[in-house]
Amino acid sequence: MNNQETSSLLAVIKTAFPEFAISNEVIQVWHLFLQEIPYERAQRNLRDHIAKSRFAPRIADVIREDLHQPLTIYEIQRQEQELATLELMEYHATENVKPMPERVAKHLKQLFSKTKVNANEP
Repeated sequence: MNNQETSSLLAVIKTAFPEFAISNEVIQVWHLFLQEIPYERAQRNLRDHIAKSRFAPRIADVIREDLHQPLTIYEIQRQEQELATLELMEYHATENVKPMPERVAKHLKQLFSKTKVNANEP
């Protein structure tokens, strides 16, 4: 990574975290550690860090190789649940949602009361 790319990354950090202070010394130290790191990896790690943290990254957060670990099934399920909740909130915020008609509620109640609880029952 060259000086221009290091400065570009630091500018992104400053934009995302206004409290992050940039000086000539900061640029020099960051470049010292980032000069051997591929710019694309540093960008990807920085983007991931910004999305997940409220605090400015350290150099180690940007140079890490293991930030793209596969998600566990529980993390995927949590993300899917959060997305479904957000979609429902957006729907309720943008649509004129009213309670279902009484006739529909009665019909659904009848349908669900007829479903078998145990699959082994005849």
